[in-house]
Amino acid sequence: AWAAAVPAQDVTINPTALHFLLQRPGYMQGIDAANAAIKPGQIDFVTRQRIEALQLPAALKELKAEQQLIDNAPSKAERVKKNIQQMRQFASTAAEIPM
Repeated sequence: AWAAAVPAQDVTINPTALHFLLQRPGYMQGIDAANAAIKPGQIDFVTRQRIEALQLPAALKELKAEQQLIDNAPSKAERVKKNIQQMRQFASTAAEIPM
């Protein structure tokens, strides 16, 4: 979800950074690990990072689809021209309606 806020050309993945984020730190290993998930259903931050890393390809695919929709959208000039035509059509129709 965080990738959606970043333009497609700015999204770069540093493999060493991902590797670092996906490794469990030393203080989270062992029976008395601080900040580790100790109860069923709990997720520590490393597990959450792994889940988010697995979702990254799908997020990038969504980003490309959204960017394509934005690129294919009509320009402001086209939208204004269409709105002016609609207003003229409505104005001519309104003049024909008896009050």
